[in-house]
Amino acid sequence: RSLYGYNMKPIITFARWGNYTIAFKTLFDQLGLEVIPPEKTNQKTIAEGAKIAPEMYCFPLKVTLGNYLPAIRKGANTIFMVQNIGGSCRQRYYGIIQEKVLKEAGYDINLLDFRVTPKAIYSTIKKISGASTWQILKAARFFFKNLKLIEKIEKIAQFYRPREIEKGNTDRILTESFSEIERVDKEKDFSKIKKVIIGFILYP
Repeated sequence: RSLYGYNMKPIITFARWGNYTIAFKTLFDQLGLEVIPPEKTNQKTIAEGAKIAPEMYCFPLKVTLGNYLPAIRKGANTIFMVQNIGGSCRQRYYGIIQEKVLKEAGYDINLLDFRVTPKAIYSTIKKISGASTWQILKAARFFFKNLKLIEKIEKIAQFYRPREIEKGNTDRILTESFSEIERVDKEKDFSKIKKVIIGFILYP
């Protein structure tokens, strides 16, 4: 049972990245990989992560563990997480610790060990997806366009939220906008949806 030996089909999940979760899901979809996105973080996911994590470990580690569990129960067997890049404990050690904790808790998973160099990321993605170089580049471009649009929408919402006349209107529009982004799966449709969403936010 080896991810890189192709004896198992990778079914991807990852920790919750706020609204950027949409972009990560789309990235894997574009690469032809099956993906089970994490549920929104809530008290139940936090409690589940804390239950299997060592008591003295930090709160974010417990939260991200809790993010994985519902997806693993639905069939995810491969966790995507960038690690080993220096900096905070999350980026240096989370992958190693979480893989150990999950396996000790009885979850048979693989963790994608990304070394953050373009060559290493490309090699790993190509190995697990079987995608062509063009498909990988196209998916990456689509991914970064998604990130940029999501960030722009969030900034617009931050401006309008304290000025809204009807309480909750900004969040409603924000949710609808992200739903529209999630439905776009072709780059040729991206420019159209971008104009519609930005207009929708600017003139609610």
